[in-house]
Amino acid sequence: MAHSTSSTTPGATTDVGQPSELTRTVVSFLVFIHLFALVVGIVSNEVPSQLESELGQLSGLRQYRQALGMDLPYTYYFTRGNEPGGELDIDYRIEATIKRADGSTETVTFPNAEMSPHQRFHRYQKLATRLAEFAADDAEPLNFLAQSIAGGLLRSYDAKSLDLRCRGQLTPPAMADFQPDAKRDPGVRDAYDAHAFLSGDKVELLKKESARDTAPPPKDQ
Repeated sequence: MAHSTSSTTPGATTDVGQPSELTRTVVSFLVFIHLFALVVGIVSNEVPSQLESELGQLSGLRQYRQALGMDLPYTYYFTRGNEPGGELDIDYRIEATIKRADGSTETVTFPNAEMSPHQRFHRYQKLATRLAEFAADDAEPLNFLAQSIAGGLLRSYDAKSLDLRCRGQLTPPAMADFQPDAKRDPGVRDAYDAHAFLSGDKVELLKKESARDTAPPPKDQ
C-alpha cells in the first residue's frame, strides 16, 4: 500500500495566518495603553496625590476610565459599613414631591430600578448616601448639597417648590439600631426632610425635624 508523504524544503518558513510585524506592534501598543489606563484608574481612585489626580484627568484617558467604570470610588456600590447598623448599612434614596405652578404634583425617586445603565443607579445611590451622612453629622456641606439637588430638580421640572426627602431601607442590624416606627413605614429611616423653593435664583430650604430626632427615647420595661 502506497503512502504519500509531504516534505518541506529545509530552511523554508511559512507565514500563513501570522499577523504582520506592524499589526503586532499596534496591538502591543494598544495593550500597553489599556494597562496604563488601568494603573492610573487604580492609583487615582479614593485618595490620590496631586500627580495621580492630574493623570486621571488627562483628556482621552479620563473618558476611557469612565467607559470602564473606573472613575468611581471602589466602594461606590457598597452600602455595608464596618459598624453594624451604621449609616453605610442602609440603602438610601432621594425622594422629591414636586409641586408645579398649576397645582399638580409628582413624586420622583433617585435611584430607581428603571435607571440604565446600572452604573447611573449606583451614582445616585452614592449621592443619597452622602446626603444622609452629612445630615447625620449636621456637617457643613449639608445645605450646599441639599440646595444643589433641590435646585436641579426645581429647574428640571420647572417646579414652584418641592419636598425633598432622603430615605433609607434598613437592614436588620440597622433596624435594631434605629428602631423605626412601625406605625409609619417599618424598615425605613428618614435621614433628611426639607421643603425647598426658588427665591429668585436662590434655592431656599426649610428643614423639617424628623420623628427620630424629636421622639422621646423608649422607656425601659
